[in-house]
Amino acid sequence: MSLRSLILTSAIISSLGLCRCLPLRAAETAIQERLLRQVTVVWKAQELGVVLNRISETQDLAIWLDRRVDPQQIVYASHTDRPLQEVLEHLAEEHSLGVSLLGNILYLGPKESAHDLTTLSKLARDALAKSPAQAKRRWLHPTSTSWPRLSQPQDLLTAMMKRAGISVQNSNRITHDLWAAKKLPSLPLVDKAILILIGFDLTCQISPDGRHCQIVSIESPVLLKRSYRISKHRKQVLAQLPEIVPATQVQLKGRSLTVEARWEDHLRIKQLLAGKQARSNNWPSVSQTEREKSFSLQLKNQQVGAVVRQLANQLDLEIDWGDLSKEKKEALVSCNAKNVSVEELFRQILTPAGLQCQIDGKKILVEVAP
Repeated sequence: MSLRSLILTSAIISSLGLCRCLPLRAAETAIQERLLRQVTVVWKAQELGVVLNRISETQDLAIWLDRRVDPQQIVYASHTDRPLQEVLEHLAEEHSLGVSLLGNILYLGPKESAHDLTTLSKLARDALAKSPAQAKRRWLHPTSTSWPRLSQPQDLLTAMMKRAGISVQNSNRITHDLWAAKKLPSLPLVDKAILILIGFDLTCQISPDGRHCQIVSIESPVLLKRSYRISKHRKQVLAQLPEIVPATQVQLKGRSLTVEARWEDHLRIKQLLAGKQARSNNWPSVSQTEREKSFSLQLKNQQVGAVVRQLANQLDLEIDWGDLSKEKKEALVSCNAKNVSVEELFRQILTPAGLQCQIDGKKILVEVAP
């Protein structure tokens, strides 16, 4: 797996007075930028675990090495002034590993697991689509986590779930293991669960109300089902689609296109539908370091719901209003934000209306502030 672009496009929002754009997750963007740094390294008979720890420390990267990978494998490599992404790509290939990004975590593990990781996370999120706002918050609110040496993964996962008020079924499927001490950056509970479980060929099946988690085996192939409306670029999309997904995973009825594929493949399809060249996977490209990274917005006495809808539309965000009342959406707000992050921009828009939000990938949950 080569390291290329995760972020597909950057939006310029003129209709709301937003003069610059910022990727939706600042921490993820920071990782992408670090992966593009030029590095010089020499590893002679060093253990893989030591090498990865050193990269994590010097490049400020959170790295997750799958439990099935032997950290004592010996590494011989030398790279001069090469992007870190290429160095990691070479390191993974030399040890028959796959590499993937999950939020702000760099994962190295068996190729099939790296291939499925992000899709598993998206499937778990899909299960929360109709869950109450409070349940979504439990699963999607990012928090940092750490554990001491000799911790057991079964205990770690059940403790995380218990703190969130979620019951776990079949936790005994997580076989006994002892893990090294680790500290994770801020990460949603759903992604922590996916990372812990994937090393056992397991994943989490979330109940519709979001209150229960069942540990189940990963069933291959791991695919997401999505539907698209083809209006423009129809000929280009249909011509290139077989290069992305097999015909057996595609249904075309008129202008409606239904596809079962990995999350990364859906990103490529969205690029095609937008008339852009589809990239091969979900890694950063050097050209994207030129992205603008801040927002400015002035508005006075505007309905908060209308503002959020327009902003979300420009950023290609899907809004989840939860059980928010019509009156709350029609509250008038004013804002004078200058060069702020997208999270701060939404905070300044929503706070005067007594609201708050959580941004998770391409979804934004708007709810009443506590």
